[in-house]
Amino acid sequence: MKKFLGLAVVFALITAGTAWAITENQAMVAPVLEQLKLEAVPSKVIGGPQTYKITNETIELLKEAKKESKHIVLKPSGEIEFVAKKKKK
Repeated sequence: MKKFLGLAVVFALITAGTAWAITENQAMVAPVLEQLKLEAVPSKVIGGPQTYKITNETIELLKEAKKESKHIVLKPSGEIEFVAKKKKK
């Protein structure tokens, strides 16, 4: 299912004529980078390295998570979630 979704994303981006020339693997990771509020820089090279800018929103998101002692959990679906650190008893 994930491969199909990744291929669908890649196909849609390429056929839409955008400069988002990404591979299937990159398409699977990209949503996590977006959740971290990173800003994608379009690439003209299919399968080439993809560049992301660190934004002020990225910094604030991570600062807030650190302030609240949250951890980043990578869910089986490939999404991430910020959760409060469990206290030891």
